[in-house]
Amino acid sequence: MKFKVLSVILILSLLLSACSLFSAKTDFKLADGEAAFHFIDVGQGDCTLLHTNDAVILIDTGTYDSSRDTVSYLKKLGIKRIDCLVLTHPHEDHMGGASNILADFDIGTVFVNKNTSDSFFYERFIDEVTRQDITLEFPNLDCVYEYGALRVKFLSPKKDYADENHNSIVTLVTFGETEVLFMGDAETIVESDLLDEYNLKADILKVGHHGSRYASHYEFLNNVLPGICVISCGKDNSYGHPHKEAVDRIEKIGSTILRTDKEGTVCLKTDGEKIYNLNGDIYSCNASLAEITYIGNKNSKVFHTDMCTGLPKKQNQIIFNSKEDALDVGYRACRSCNP
Repeated sequence: MKFKVLSVILILSLLLSACSLFSAKTDFKLADGEAAFHFIDVGQGDCTLLHTNDAVILIDTGTYDSSRDTVSYLKKLGIKRIDCLVLTHPHEDHMGGASNILADFDIGTVFVNKNTSDSFFYERFIDEVTRQDITLEFPNLDCVYEYGALRVKFLSPKKDYADENHNSIVTLVTFGETEVLFMGDAETIVESDLLDEYNLKADILKVGHHGSRYASHYEFLNNVLPGICVISCGKDNSYGHPHKEAVDRIEKIGSTILRTDKEGTVCLKTDGEKIYNLNGDIYSCNASLAEITYIGNKNSKVFHTDMCTGLPKKQNQIIFNSKEDALDVGYRACRSCNP
């Protein structure tokens, strides 16, 4: 009997603790002329809420298992309608909870990419879309969609990549002068394509592919120069996200790193100029160009950055002034440090 009572008390205390952690982020007021960005802790997945007092955008929904907590979180904020739902790509960690979001909220526009899935969660999503007679839309790239004072511009995919991750919808959301760039699971190939087409800048970067070493390369970071980088990933996840190489690159430009695996749900507010946390502390958004040394391996003809863990011995090193110099003489980029 004593064991049963202790077990019940333990379970109740854990539930109350989880509830208090989950609801703590919702205890704030949003003034007119402000926007809030909630990078919701959904474990190993992505889900971001952006809202003002008159418009709501949700980018991805996290996993199916996490979606009930997400629904609860949104309802505690008083949200009843989602004006714009962006589902970056049909992987379970990004849109597994989409069916529950559709079932629990009045939904405006639903944007998807052109990939589909034969998975259980995707079938549930399509069933709910059919039940409500929702029309799914493909993003009109470079068109600006306005939801209250939130402006949304879709930048990618402009072509069909072989890897579904790279077909993620890349989204730039602007509120006043504050810009937030969402990369989905897109990696270096997409980052390079974006730089070829846009003069990209952002105050906040939702880091691509949960902080994978194959995303957030130096050239991209040195162009975007985000003052804040948010990494959404699960604590002790099996992928090892975020990878040290990506974190090192972000740290080298002086960006503030906020991680859901360490901090839980990350909440930021902006008045369109300054970005601050719920305590009113203003974040410095002063990232700077990283000075990069490119080091080649004379034997393997692979070149690395100076921070790579796989640097060759001194006698086998050759120093290049730029990435282009290394490529011009036939060296290839290291797949680990992703120069």
